[in-house]
Amino acid sequence: SSAEFFVTIAVFAFLYSLAATVVYIFFQNKYRENNRGPLIDFVVTVVFSFMWLVGSSAWAKGLSDVKVATDPDEVLLLMSACKQQSNKCLPVYSPVMSSLNTSVVSIPFLKQQQQQQAF
Repeated sequence: SSAEFFVTIAVFAFLYSLAATVVYIFFQNKYRENNRGPLIDFVVTVVFSFMWLVGSSAWAKGLSDVKVATDPDEVLLLMSACKQQSNKCLPVYSPVMSSLNTSVVSIPFLKQQQQQQAF
């Protein structure tokens, strides 16, 4: 699912950040001697950034699907009792989606802040 993909990328990005920090701290001389080290680090960072974008987009698509599936007007159309002319079905409350919206916006933003603090 999109949430599993998103979380998997987050976990691998975190583990890579830990490994990179260890390399920067304990193997700094070897990191600077090898010309491929910074290039490899750059490529891995670009790949994680792209995968993070894909994961965020998948998460947002999943959120959109949840909103459509739980829309009271759509749910009422699916209920057989509401299809009868003699019954009048109306939603009592509108769903509150603000926390779902925040999950899509804040998680990538928080990850970006954490990456900036690491460097």
